[in-house]
Amino acid sequence: MFRKYLWFSLAIVVLSLLVKLGLSGGSDGASEWSFLRVVLRPFAQVYLGIFGNPASGVVLSLLIFASLGWLLWRYWGGLVAPTKRDLEGVAAAIRAAGGDPGDPRALPQVRQAMRSCHLLAEEWDAFETTLIRRQGEQGELLHCTARPASCFTLVTLRDHGADLKAWLPLSGYFVGIGLVLTFMGLVAGLYFASRGMKTADLNQARSALVALLNASTFKFATSIAGILSSLILSVVVRAGIAQVEQRLSLVVKALDRRFPLMTGERLMQDQIDLAQRQIQWLERLDAARPDSGRPFPTASA
Repeated sequence: MFRKYLWFSLAIVVLSLLVKLGLSGGSDGASEWSFLRVVLRPFAQVYLGIFGNPASGVVLSLLIFASLGWLLWRYWGGLVAPTKRDLEGVAAAIRAAGGDPGDPRALPQVRQAMRSCHLLAEEWDAFETTLIRRQGEQGELLHCTARPASCFTLVTLRDHGADLKAWLPLSGYFVGIGLVLTFMGLVAGLYFASRGMKTADLNQARSALVALLNASTFKFATSIAGILSSLILSVVVRAGIAQVEQRLSLVVKALDRRFPLMTGERLMQDQIDLAQRQIQWLERLDAARPDSGRPFPTASA
């Protein structure tokens, strides 16, 4: 961060020196910088002409807001809205699948809904491998051994082209553009002020003062445009992320209701209970040996 501001400060100093060199008076042949001055003079005049014109600040501010509008259209219309629509469709299809939670007959419909969304299809194939069939009191049921929330996240969407958080740093660029234009206007304003202080002509002093005010208008207008654009873009991007996360949570909750979670601890407990029942049956089997006189136990006993 420190290096960035150091390079920025050095760039402003170099710009000031170039403007000063390009517009300095004196004979062109009297200095070793004469050739460089001749080359820089047209650029410095154009630069000062732009920053000395009050309409330039308005035009650049409008360009900043136009860039903001284009980015918002690309972000919301081209990324957030389609992603929300796809996730809402998937969540509705999962909820519409028939049967009770864990019913294996709903699996084909859920599979079709998940694979129809390119953002979730690959992760669904991985998630489907975590489903297990378990015999319950109401028959065979499907359970998941991994939480859907750990499989379907914003990282999932990012890996498949819907990188919402990549838009967050763009708001800082507007602030940077506004600051650059502000300091460029400050350089021009200082030049106009120094030119007015050096002249004894009242009309030239007034012209320099007007140019200074115009440069001040330019730098403050562009700075305000950059800061406002940054704030607006940051709010919209964060709102889009929040809405997509909310739609993604609908998909996760629908999968949670469709496939009850079977934890590793529960599976281990089932194995322990089964082992204990086997031990009890073997003990009864041992007690029912022919020489013991007890009846031979059955598997249902």
